[in-house]
Amino acid sequence: MAIVASPDYLARHPAPQSPADIVRHRCIGFSPLFWGREWRFETPEGPVAIPIRPALSTNVTDSLRDAALAGVGLAALPEWVAADELESGALVRVLQDYRLAESALLAVYPSNRLIAAKVKAFVDAVARHLKARGL
Repeated sequence: MAIVASPDYLARHPAPQSPADIVRHRCIGFSPLFWGREWRFETPEGPVAIPIRPALSTNVTDSLRDAALAGVGLAALPEWVAADELESGALVRVLQDYRLAESALLAVYPSNRLIAAKVKAFVDAVARHLKARGL
C-alpha cells in the first residue's frame, strides 16, 4: 500500500510529513475495506491508526486511482494499482518513511485437481507481472 497524490494536489496542499498530518488533508476512501475509514501505519513508536473522513468514497480501485490523478486528495492505493502512475510521476508517493499495514492480493479458486487451464494461466500471468515489477 502507498499513500499517493497528484502533483497538482500537492502544489495546493503541502505533503503530509507524518501520519498525524493526514487529518488536515482531503482523502479518498475505499469503502469495502478498513482503509476506507482509517489508514494504519507502522511507526517507530508502534502501530498508529489514522481515521479519515473521505471527501469521496468509492468501491472500485480504478476510481480511487482516477480520483487521485484528478487531484481530489490523498489516496491509499495498492502499489500494483498505482505502479505505472508512480513511475511516470502522474502520482507521487507521500509519507515514504512510514510503512502502511500490509494487505494481500489473493487468487481464490476451488481447491481440487481439476483447476481450469485458463484459471491457472491467469493466476500465473498475474504473479509473473507483479514479481517483474517488484510488487
